[in-house]
Amino acid sequence: MYVLYSQASTKETKFTSGPCTQVLKPACFNLSTSAYWLFQWNLVAQFTCRISVVLFFGAFFCNCYIGKNMDLGDFGKGRMVGQLTCDSVIEVKRLGYAFLRFCSSSQIHQHPLPMIHVDAFLYDDDVVDSLCEEGKMSRSYCTECGSYKTASLEFISHSFSLMELKFLYQHVLPDLTGKVVVDVGSRLGAVLFAGYLYSSASQLYGVEMNADFCQLQEMMITKYEFIDRIKVVHADICTQPSLLQKADVVVMNNVFEYFLDRQEQARAWEFIACNVRRRGSLLVTVPSLEESLSKLQADVQLSQWVEEVQLNYDVYMEKDVDREALEQIHLYRIL
Repeated sequence: MYVLYSQASTKETKFTSGPCTQVLKPACFNLSTSAYWLFQWNLVAQFTCRISVVLFFGAFFCNCYIGKNMDLGDFGKGRMVGQLTCDSVIEVKRLGYAFLRFCSSSQIHQHPLPMIHVDAFLYDDDVVDSLCEEGKMSRSYCTECGSYKTASLEFISHSFSLMELKFLYQHVLPDLTGKVVVDVGSRLGAVLFAGYLYSSASQLYGVEMNADFCQLQEMMITKYEFIDRIKVVHADICTQPSLLQKADVVVMNNVFEYFLDRQEQARAWEFIACNVRRRGSLLVTVPSLEESLSKLQADVQLSQWVEEVQLNYDVYMEKDVDREALEQIHLYRIL
């Protein structure tokens, strides 16, 4: 048996156990009074932690005994299949969660990076994914304030990818020999350049309001000698009625939704519907006309203006096809 002395103690205390007597004098164990009690508190904390572990697993195995044939996987995933009573399940999980909270609160401060301690026995990957999708947990945190209240960013493109351009010209549009194509909001000129290479269109017009984008397109047209069939118009499409009226194909990829308020979008769509009127001409949109007009109070009667042409999205057989992206492309024929 060991005896701890503090410097404040002036008496030598001796403890005897059987024939042996062991003494720890102040010089042998030089602890201050506060350090002594801190040491004792550490022993109590360790004892409490061990008791918590014993209670947790004791309760778990007791409830497993009650459940008899319960599968551990079923327990971990919350699928009790009627083997455990409701009270026993709640008690086991309550002890488990309490123990995990105790461990997290006492140890997480030792790690410099934010983290969540997840017990795979109680929460497998599928459960964690579900909780994240429901917003009850988060896999992200704010690097500025450390908050877990974050949301995923939505990525949107106003240009077609190379895969989408090949699909557009090789599987969506018919032979464009002698036809005029107008790309509304041509940006970097992807639709124009692909049309030059993948089709026999006689003229490809890009209408773009941004002067910098127009300059970049002109540089590419000059560099690669596309000038004989491609022309860029720096203008608002609503000032180009004659160009729309002579177009055989009009391409519109997210042109209004993210740049104009709803009232301006409605006016722009009304202008498009009023001027793209040549019977048999084609209109390519992303997203669908129905989706674009659904939240607008626009005087556009789709059933009297266009009919949708059903596309076969399975014809594009290249690797790594993003079918969801292809399904955003819609083709309409003007009535």
